[in-house]
Amino acid sequence: MFARLLAAFLALFAKKPTIADPLPTYTPTPEPVKRPTGKGAAIGGVATASVLAAIVAFVAPWEGVRTKAYLDIAGVPTICYGHTKDVRMGDTATLAQCDAWLAEEVEEFNRAIRKCITREMTVGQEIGFTDISYNVGIGAFCGSTALKRFNAGDDEGGCEALKMWDKVRVNGQLQRNDWQVKRRAAESALCKKD
Repeated sequence: MFARLLAAFLALFAKKPTIADPLPTYTPTPEPVKRPTGKGAAIGGVATASVLAAIVAFVAPWEGVRTKAYLDIAGVPTICYGHTKDVRMGDTATLAQCDAWLAEEVEEFNRAIRKCITREMTVGQEIGFTDISYNVGIGAFCGSTALKRFNAGDDEGGCEALKMWDKVRVNGQLQRNDWQVKRRAAESALCKKD
């Protein structure tokens, strides 16, 4: 079921829209957006609402939703779609609360990755980079090989390096995790889409 959902989601980005016989219109040329330039200048800002919605749609099935607090694989008290802030065992939430937290957190993580990224991204790259930062943390993503390669102009290498994050810390030890392997492969594939 999930594989078909992911395939349908990825197909949305595979096709480029075409316009047949557009009507001539006058469109004034907008002023170019002035972005910081120079080494290490971040793109800043936050994604559009439609991109944020696509990120939420990508993150949600990977995280899963639980309305009662539980210990995640690393032993961290977690609720909803991977929400960990101020969570204590015994906490509960409604699905509406879970959806709201996910939307807020995706926007926070998206804004945070944009402070580390120094060049424009495709929608697929933005989804992949936001998802991995949501999963491993913004500090880990901003110091990652994936980001260093991407910022250096190596799109393929940056997207492929997402796969390096296939482990979780259990009892202080990093262990390879099949679920993380699958999630990183999905992020990498989406990141490589135009």
